[in-house]
Amino acid sequence: MKPLTAAQVEAYLRANGFVHVRTRGSHFIWTHPTSGRTTSVPHHGNRTLLQGLLNGIFAEAGIPKPQR
Repeated sequence: MKPLTAAQVEAYLRANGFVHVRTRGSHFIWTHPTSGRTTSVPHHGNRTLLQGLLNGIFAEAGIPKPQR
């Protein structure tokens, strides 16, 4: 998987049914209304998110990593 920005991750979460519920500092909290899964996505400008962080976000969300 290639590096993704926070905006790209959020678009993928939204496409998989997640909704933005709140923001705490620079972290946006996303929840899936039917499964109840929650994950947070850090926003630090246009910097890409590290591979380990991306793996954690998608594991928490319970969705497959995007194939690009």
